[in-house]
Amino acid sequence: MEVQVIEWRVGDQPARDLETLSSADQNLLGQGDTPGDPYYAIEYDPSDIAFRAKLDELKTLILSGQARHWECGGLKTVMCDRHLFWPLLTLSGGGTVTLMPVGLNADEARFVDDLKRYHDQHAAELEGTSLYLLRNLSRGRGLGFFEAGNFHPDFIVWQVRGAHQYIAFVDPKGVRQVPWDDPKLLFSETISEIEGRLGDETVHLSSFIVSKTSFREMSEFWRVTRAEMTARHAVFQEDEKYVADLLRMAQGTAVR
Repeated sequence: MEVQVIEWRVGDQPARDLETLSSADQNLLGQGDTPGDPYYAIEYDPSDIAFRAKLDELKTLILSGQARHWECGGLKTVMCDRHLFWPLLTLSGGGTVTLMPVGLNADEARFVDDLKRYHDQHAAELEGTSLYLLRNLSRGRGLGFFEAGNFHPDFIVWQVRGAHQYIAFVDPKGVRQVPWDDPKLLFSETISEIEGRLGDETVHLSSFIVSKTSFREMSEFWRVTRAEMTARHAVFQEDEKYVADLLRMAQGTAVR
């Protein structure tokens, strides 16, 4: 991966530039401070010998580069070879295990699964395009956008095609209580201003909300058409082709 969008401030104004993605990026460090530190911190009952043995098994898999499914006590891996590192973890249940950074929630894990499935099953559509994914950590670590109310999207999706990079900031979530004029939705329109300030015609930025809430429910709440939702880059996980639509729109192509 060659570039990413970063943020710093000049006075009270946000500014942006492009920078090579390095091993010292906060999104690659997790809860660590320097490259080589453990990405995750897992707290558990020390008397649970069986769980410790399973953690040792996971550590062995990571160190040996054997990316495969692993699960124990509500903690499990989310498999996606498009993500820039392995493993992504999700934690369910109300047990004594805690995880830092927090694991993927169900909506985020589903998006990762759906993106991987699309990549694996649609090689013809993706011919000539390299697809990458990176989890964006929350406030204090990951990339946030001052322009959208300090919006921290959950994922960054890169499509690299020739000399061009199409970078999409993607946030899977329930939107039942999100108003139509929410800054996170409006960001799909204002992000073009950031793209213009970058001054690089080979880098294209976009933003998407991936809704787990149904289209029917949101059409009643927002009182807008599907075309208006699509124009504001709101897509729905219930739609079988939502990943394809997202990737096409990120490249500036109209959805089918």
